[in-house]
Amino acid sequence: VSDDPEEGNTISQKATDYLKTHNVQATKKVLCGRPREVIYKTAKECEGQCKTLLVTGTNGNNELSDYILGNSIKHIIEDGTIPLFIYH
Repeated sequence: VSDDPEEGNTISQKATDYLKTHNVQATKKVLCGRPREVIYKTAKECEGQCKTLLVTGTNGNNELSDYILGNSIKHIIEDGTIPLFIYH
């Protein structure tokens, strides 16, 4: 959770590069907005286009970040239609 799109781009590029070394094709998107709405909307949009697995996690270093992400993921869990992997 960050307001800096460049930070998001750097982090997502590292993740994409890592996955590529394990023969996993990933698409990265850096979006701004309220996490709960942006994560849910994007996951639902991707759902019909390809196999979708939402992977998320927290580093436990920022209680506010963990709280916001936790509320966002709770909404997706309640929906129940989006495959989800949570790393903690």
